[in-house]
Amino acid sequence: MGSMGQAASSAVSLYAQYHQMKHAEDVGEYNAAVDTSNAKKAEFEAQYQRKRTDLELSTHRRRVGQVKGAQVARIAASGVTMEGSAVDALADTEYQAEIDAQLIEMEGTMAEERARGKADQYRQKAKITTLDAKNRKLSSRLGMARTLLQTGNEMWERR
Repeated sequence: MGSMGQAASSAVSLYAQYHQMKHAEDVGEYNAAVDTSNAKKAEFEAQYQRKRTDLELSTHRRRVGQVKGAQVARIAASGVTMEGSAVDALADTEYQAEIDAQLIEMEGTMAEERARGKADQYRQKAKITTLDAKNRKLSSRLGMARTLLQTGNEMWERR
């Protein structure tokens, strides 16, 4: 092949390598953006879980207060003194209410932590995707440089 043909072939090869590099870069940026967006959504989910848990605890405590108030009113209306079984019933209500509150808190915290873990995974995936895109870009640039050097060397040897 003559020098002009070789130069044209190299130009086509460089053009293809350049577009391959740009495509890899664009895909990597897009995938990293998707992962970053997913991380933000998962973080929002974690915040939502915390607020939901706090609201559920507040509602639970308010209801427990209403139940205890009704118990005290019934006990007082019945003429029973606040001793013995009556106090034990109130203590049992308080004890069960505290166990329920701890379960609500634990379940809410677990849901929040799952969402935060998901967010962390997406953030790590976005970093890896970005690094992979940079590596592909560098690899393409090195391939382009190799093509240029090989063409230059072959043309030099043929003169």
